[in-house]
Amino acid sequence: SIRRQRQMCIRDRTTFYKTIDNCNSVISIKGDTEDEDFRYAQGQALALRAFCYLHLVQHYQFTYLKDKSAPCVPLYTEPTTSKTEPKGRATVEEIYTQIFKDLKQAKTDLDGFTPSTAQEKYKPNVSVVNGLLARAYLLTGQYEEAAKVAKAAQEGYPLMKDAATYKGFNDISNSEWIWGHPQSTTQSDPCLLYTSPSPRD
Repeated sequence: SIRRQRQMCIRDRTTFYKTIDNCNSVISIKGDTEDEDFRYAQGQALALRAFCYLHLVQHYQFTYLKDKSAPCVPLYTEPTTSKTEPKGRATVEEIYTQIFKDLKQAKTDLDGFTPSTAQEKYKPNVSVVNGLLARAYLLTGQYEEAAKVAKAAQEGYPLMKDAATYKGFNDISNSEWIWGHPQSTTQSDPCLLYTSPSPRD
């Protein structure tokens, strides 16, 4: 129904902006950039913020190539409070400018980071950043750059064996998967509620 679709849009928007605000809080922390753990945390927050805006810019306006000056969604790069003055809508171009800025800095910050186990694939690394850059370049018509970083993102992630295609696509250790989040039984219920259609649909 239209009502349910509206509720889902509001929920998605709220979820992404809450995530963006959390990323802004991490990014705002001042620390020793020579400290690898600090630098990696900053890079991962930048990558995640870029991912959120990349989602929002595609869902709340027409494409960059159609009209990059069109109003899109508000752009927040600092932590907010209940007293923060709401912002107006930034243009599509302004959102993509921030996305590219975040991803390029994230790529620098994450240089040298490798998840220690497959269970840490939820932490973005340079390959994840290259994948997001490929998508952003593609959406803005920069096709040569998109191909270049997409190829870089693939390095070190061989295609799955044929047998793996019959295992349900639910094993995060799959060699082909660059980014993912492991689920436990205590996490599954809310995740299923979030992604599953309502019985009334």
